[in-house]
Amino acid sequence: MFEHIEGVIDVEIIDIEQISDTMSNFTFDYSTFDKKEKDYVEEYVKGIGGKIN
Repeated sequence: MFEHIEGVIDVEIIDIEQISDTMSNFTFDYSTFDKKEKDYVEEYVKGIGGKIN
């Protein structure tokens, strides 16, 4: 899913932990061309219920 977000040029899933039946914890590293695209990716992740640490 993450590699299909507009602006992402590379993504690597580092860790996945199942928290509950409806929640998972994903740790991932991604690359974009510029800060504007990075901001878009972070807003997208937050928009689907994710948290950025």
